[in-house]
Amino acid sequence: MAEGLRPATDAKRADLGIAFMLDSSESIRMTSDPSADRGNSRWGGADHQQVDVSSYTAGRLAIAAFDPGARVPVWHRWTRETILESDRRSVQVVNEVVAAMLAEYPTP
Repeated sequence: MAEGLRPATDAKRADLGIAFMLDSSESIRMTSDPSADRGNSRWGGADHQQVDVSSYTAGRLAIAAFDPGARVPVWHRWTRETILESDRRSVQVVNEVVAAMLAEYPTP
């Protein structure tokens, strides 16, 4: 926890609120490599292309600190990373990402 911050025992008296958003989406990556064999097709181009298709999961995490009285944000960070299958249920991975993001929180 950042220097000078401590959990509030009463949320109504807190000086700072924290909100977060965590989601993921499936994406597809396509790459193509035209054949080097030119001039054999009817239109003078390559006869074929090598197309590689792969899917991946993109995860997003956003963290915001806000003034609960004024309801205005005072700080925010976000990240977007590819999620490996082995990371899907790893609390440690999420903790490491959150720690790296909160390390950028300004201290007095």
